[in-house]
Amino acid sequence: MAQRYGDGSLFKRGNVYYFQYFEDGKPRQVSTRCERLDKAKKFRDRLLGKKLRGELNDEAGRVTCGELLDDLIAHSKTSVKESTARIWKWCIEANIRPAFGHLKAVHLTTEHLNEYRSKRTAQKRSDVTVNRELAILRIALNLGRKSTPPKVTQLPWFPMKKEDNARQGFLGDDQYAKLRDALPDYLRPLFITAYFTGVRQGELLAWRWEQVDWKDGFVTLKASETVMSRDLLPRHPLDIPRRISHTSA
Repeated sequence: MAQRYGDGSLFKRGNVYYFQYFEDGKPRQVSTRCERLDKAKKFRDRLLGKKLRGELNDEAGRVTCGELLDDLIAHSKTSVKESTARIWKWCIEANIRPAFGHLKAVHLTTEHLNEYRSKRTAQKRSDVTVNRELAILRIALNLGRKSTPPKVTQLPWFPMKKEDNARQGFLGDDQYAKLRDALPDYLRPLFITAYFTGVRQGELLAWRWEQVDWKDGFVTLKASETVMSRDLLPRHPLDIPRRISHTSA
């Protein structure tokens, strides 16, 4: 990179070269940690490149993962499905914020992420579950990286485990009836609904009481809350809900 007026200057202090430049009209000095001029120039050029890209932002050095998670929660209210936003918030408050919220984003490392995975798997959580939780944190960091000025200048490598999404084993009607009758009362409605609608657990847990019509056996979902496009009828006439309706709102 060719040296231009305003790009600062290199000077020697003892055996080490220092680089002085101006940021917001204030002089700043930083050690290149180099004793050779050619290496000091390469350090200078890298730093000037970051300056031109707006990456020399003091605010970024003070941003915590907790602040980035707050930004993600606010962003999710208008960028994803309502049910997804609720699930993200629950995961953040229950697990992600307690583990990472206090850390400055610039100090987050792959080692921290590996420690989190080890802790969660020790709690009998699956690799898929941990992948989803780490993915939420990664989304928060990427959101900070895209902001102006950037709140995050670099992301650590995320140790995501390979997932086996093949589903094996399905309940027959007899097996379903036995399992249903063996469940406690508070779990039985959830199990029945999941069996007959095929709704994923995360979406099912996000349903609210005002969406359920017990008299006619309807569950009404907004288009933003489901990817299903037709009513689903159960196999047993006494099981509720009998079908799912959709609104365009």
